[in-house]
Amino acid sequence: PVAGALWVYMARIRTIKPEFWEDENIGLLTFGARLLFIATFNLADDEGLLRWTPDYIKASVFMYDTATPVKQVDIYMKELSTAGVIFPYIAGRSQQKLGWIVNFHRHQRINRPQPSKLPPPSLQNLEVRKTYGRRDRMVCHLCNRVIDEAPARPDGLGGWIESLGLSMDHVNPQSHGGSDHHSNIRSAHQSCNKGRRDRPIESFSEPSTVSHL
Repeated sequence: PVAGALWVYMARIRTIKPEFWEDENIGLLTFGARLLFIATFNLADDEGLLRWTPDYIKASVFMYDTATPVKQVDIYMKELSTAGVIFPYIAGRSQQKLGWIVNFHRHQRINRPQPSKLPPPSLQNLEVRKTYGRRDRMVCHLCNRVIDEAPARPDGLGGWIESLGLSMDHVNPQSHGGSDHHSNIRSAHQSCNKGRRDRPIESFSEPSTVSHL
């Protein structure tokens, strides 16, 4: 157990892509918040998850910086959350305060990724699902068409059309051992997700009952 805990929080070697500096969301961050965001790459596991408390971040990133108190670190953390680059959440039996680097795999290419030992954010949380939608630019990974931002709309017959709304599809289905970690989650239309079931993505064909406007 002790070795496992050390493995989870051991810093990793990461890379910074040239496009990082051209990203407007990142460019608008304050200098301290931008530095902290880069540091999260080293602190996160291969799923882009990390402990997310001001005391831990202070001790890990600003350990020698006496001019940056824990209160200031908390401000930087909130800035990253507001910018949408880090999603803070609470999970696990011990209700850990964790952070998810939303576009982690856009910034990092992981060689021989290791399974995360931290729990992912719950897919039952509406904000989590919306964050996945934004991460995937609201495009269904199965049919490559735009996903309706509205979860449902009237069908004119007293019911609701939900087929083009946002749903979470497991690349490796849960029935085959697939996890809820973000590398295994893709945004999809509800109808496409339902039509795929547990079959391989390669065998998916768009349901004929779906019409895209």
